[in-house]
Amino acid sequence: MSSIEIETIPEEAYDFSSYNGLCYEFILIKEVESPTRPGEMLPKGKWYLGAHGSDDPNKNCNILDGYAESCQNEDFRLLYSGTEPVFHKRVFYLCKNWSEAKKEESRLLLERSEDIINGKSFNSPKTLNLIDKNEHLDRAPCKVLIDEVLKRENNQWGINYQPKKKYTKSNYEFLQVKEKPSLAQKTEVKKHINEAKGVVKLEKNPNIEPVLVFEKRGTNDKNQLCDLVVNGNVTAGAISYRDCKAQEVPEIRIPYEENKHLNETQYRYIALTLNKANSKKITQSTGVEDATKYVHDHISKGGSYSYDTKQNRRWIREDWDLRYDQVNDVMQNVADQLFKQEQKSLNRSMPDYTKDDENTRCDELRVVYKNHVIFSASAQMTDKLPMRILTAFDKEVEECKAAIPKREPRTKFKIVLNWGQSKTFRDNWVKEPDGGWIKFKKIWKQSGSFIEIEWEEMELSVDDKKGATDIAIVDTNESI
Repeated sequence: MSSIEIETIPEEAYDFSSYNGLCYEFILIKEVESPTRPGEMLPKGKWYLGAHGSDDPNKNCNILDGYAESCQNEDFRLLYSGTEPVFHKRVFYLCKNWSEAKKEESRLLLERSEDIINGKSFNSPKTLNLIDKNEHLDRAPCKVLIDEVLKRENNQWGINYQPKKKYTKSNYEFLQVKEKPSLAQKTEVKKHINEAKGVVKLEKNPNIEPVLVFEKRGTNDKNQLCDLVVNGNVTAGAISYRDCKAQEVPEIRIPYEENKHLNETQYRYIALTLNKANSKKITQSTGVEDATKYVHDHISKGGSYSYDTKQNRRWIREDWDLRYDQVNDVMQNVADQLFKQEQKSLNRSMPDYTKDDENTRCDELRVVYKNHVIFSASAQMTDKLPMRILTAFDKEVEECKAAIPKREPRTKFKIVLNWGQSKTFRDNWVKEPDGGWIKFKKIWKQSGSFIEIEWEEMELSVDDKKGATDIAIVDTNESI
């Protein structure tokens, strides 16, 4: 008999070559007596969470290993090694190695630290002391505050209606979490307020979102301590217009003693999550650009910490209602920003090439490669390359027919790719063994076309002093 009654393992976990690390959890499916303290009952739902894996690529760690023995809790060890089926075993977050699995485990333990401290977990509270908390976003206290703020006029702190004339930079610091502030949105909110004859009482005007204020957490325009507007710049900005009929600003004020434990990473997360939560009203929802700014500045901290993890992708999707493809865009944008910063530190820049720049480059290459048909393309549009190639060949055929004397159509094509300042586009194109170029080659060969394809690139980064090289393209020496 086994101590495991239920086992939940993803299908991909049986492909042992696809991962070398994982996270797992054991959950009590019923109340049981403590093996070490007779008479004391362990509650249903008590859990143990761990990670397993290796950074050694020659060592294959998988779901068949006996990884649960690493738990130091004696109750868990005795129950696990017993014969009474009391556990639901769950495997999740398949990772490429131990380091990645350990980071995922750390994030999860931090998020559930309250359970650990209150004895609802077999994990020891001491494990929380071993985690670098600066690397992780602890969302648990943020969610508690968010849930309370969403109660609007029924929240535990009540609503304070502040005279609009006091809403100045001398009295408040206004936190900007959006990539770009929206004047159109402020105008829209002002319109709704004026249609309601200036009424901003929350119980009478459901279209108004209260301003969230953290007391004594800001710095005013005179560099003095003041209150911080964490969320609600749009509401405050709309009411501040002279032609807005409202004369007061609805606030939810969080006393300093109740907000001091939240750091900047957390209160910016709160603001962006409230934007998402309120998106069914007038407030503009958190988008890709806003999430990019947050992940770059406050999760990766400018590249100091890992950011593109399964855990971060999951909560961005769930908490900010972004789709899978949008989360991919966020991570790609952050990678590109970090690369741009790196190039700047090396005195290199990333040119934003225009169509004229591309045409000039193609003309230069036509001098060198006279037997090739050459045109430029955006790396974001490589899926349209087959049609572009066939269209260009049709044009070549027509030009050959009209030529005097007539000539044979050229069947070698050279495509100049513009990465659009995106290192991730380039990485995805040249990646082996499954990058864009390799996939394209396979598709093109399967088509049976006699046209040979080569590619060149507009330089992704150039020396600030020298600019782009005379031959800014390196021949791939490869064709299909």
